[in-house]
Amino acid sequence: MPDESDARTSRWDRHKERTRRRLLNEAERLFRTQGFDETTVEEIAEAADVAKGTFFNYFQSKNSILGAILYASTQPLLVEPPGAGAPADERIRLLMTALWEALAPYHHIARRMMSQAMAHPPQKPEPEPYLTPARTLTELIREGQAQGRFRAEIDAEMAGSFVATYFFRLFLRGCFTDELDDLSWDTIVEEGLDLLYHGLMISSAKGQAEDAAT
Repeated sequence: MPDESDARTSRWDRHKERTRRRLLNEAERLFRTQGFDETTVEEIAEAADVAKGTFFNYFQSKNSILGAILYASTQPLLVEPPGAGAPADERIRLLMTALWEALAPYHHIARRMMSQAMAHPPQKPEPEPYLTPARTLTELIREGQAQGRFRAEIDAEMAGSFVATYFFRLFLRGCFTDELDDLSWDTIVEEGLDLLYHGLMISSAKGQAEDAAT
């Protein structure tokens, strides 16, 4: 026979999760419709039909709830990158495109959040473990090595960090400038990945042939 206290705990856990989800949904709606700076904690709490104090039982600040929204948008893609069964290099391109599309509605918000983060860096690591783009890309590169598409001697972690840095650089360009507005994201990604995959130097065979021709 189920313990009555366990049943009460389960109901309370479900209630807490519903409240947290309601706060997230209302915060996202308000951020997107009226802007991050213009939205107050009081407005989020009122929209979610909870007291202001209840908000702080779930989130430390507006920045904290924004981080949770972006986490929820990106983590599923990092846990299960798109294109299962496809060559690893194609999966990397698909992942970068999917992440860009998932974050697109929040570019103006992300700009504000990154400015805050640079001005007030966190003193403690995030308590909740999460996958980073670099970790997921590292695994995709190892997958490509197993497929014979990437060189086996390459340090997968270093390569994953390089690709993640390239994506982050593009994301910053999109957030802080209008440079990407008239450009194809797929084209930019493919050009950057081609450079990362093939490097700057011509192959020795091609170089020798060109030397012989001159």
